[in-house]
Amino acid sequence: IGTSAGIARIVNGKPVIEGDVDLRRQQISSIMEDADQNLWFATGGVSDEGSGVARFDGDEIRHFDARNGLGADRVLCSFVDLEGALWFGTRDGGVTRYDGTRMSVFTTADGLPSNDTRHLLEDADGRVWVATAAGVGRFDGSRFETILTTQDGLPTNEIRHMLEARDGSLWLATGDYALTGSGLGLVRIDREGAKTWTVADGLGHDFVAGIAQDAAGDIWLATA
Repeated sequence: IGTSAGIARIVNGKPVIEGDVDLRRQQISSIMEDADQNLWFATGGVSDEGSGVARFDGDEIRHFDARNGLGADRVLCSFVDLEGALWFGTRDGGVTRYDGTRMSVFTTADGLPSNDTRHLLEDADGRVWVATAAGVGRFDGSRFETILTTQDGLPTNEIRHMLEARDGSLWLATGDYALTGSGLGLVRIDREGAKTWTVADGLGHDFVAGIAQDAAGDIWLATA
């Protein structure tokens, strides 16, 4: 469990605080497991500058930060792609890809819409997408390109979360990074274009923090 004061594990039905002293002082933004069953903890948040990412191999915790090649120390999202590479999205340092040996950093100089990244997603075709403060970008294998902005029908360029539904449509959650509750609803992108839902259409709030799809195909939203 990632908390604003480090990580916890459920033992015999009760949460137990885990990690070293440094990790216990950090806000945990995401947790993932790599192909070797190492756990990775990303640190950083609205009120936390972060200290990069930490890898737990079952015995020891090793820290990686900007000094090791990470784009920035405040890491907001992470995932493992189908080839086993690790991706980290940072607050102001773009996207970092770690292949187990080398860290490669991608910024606006490499086509990112913004260095302020919020979410990463790999679609069914193996393409990596990034949600940023300036729209949605996609990786072509060597660099990013901006794919979706307000010019393509989005109500705002500030995208917090993405979901590729099983029918191939792309769902986008809008909302600002500072968690002020500022958002412009939920967006679906398909072959017919962009469609937006807001409070006027029945949403509980226009600030959408997360999206998930269940086994029945229904879309679930987390809002402010």
